[in-house]
Amino acid sequence: MNFDDLESILEIENECFKMPWTKDMFLSILSIPNSYSVVYEKYEIIGYGMTLLQMDVIHIANIAVGKGFRRQGIGGEILLYLLQFWMDLKKNKALLEVRPSNLPAISFYKKFGFCKVGIKEWYYPNGEDAIIMQRDL
Repeated sequence: MNFDDLESILEIENECFKMPWTKDMFLSILSIPNSYSVVYEKYEIIGYGMTLLQMDVIHIANIAVGKGFRRQGIGGEILLYLLQFWMDLKKNKALLEVRPSNLPAISFYKKFGFCKVGIKEWYYPNGEDAIIMQRDL
């Protein structure tokens, strides 16, 4: 992923989320030296994933796939690719936050070995808590 991809990524972000990230949020992660982000392309960008290294733990910041391309395994490919990148660098733990109301995402992450390890209260701007999920790499 690079800065030139942002317009396509923002389209997917706005299509997928009720409270989408802003362009500045994407720019800030892309500017962090310890981040690694990818796009998934067929004939255009149809998905993306963003991670960053915080201390010695991988943080899954964002994964999304355009609505017309879901249920085809693309999100799983993105997630596994990102996890493999960090495993190759000898990192051994990944975590993420997810809305308790986002049952499809919770199910998706469980399928890939993530389990609930905690709650962050008032995590989202609307006051909703976040479930913290984690897996060993």
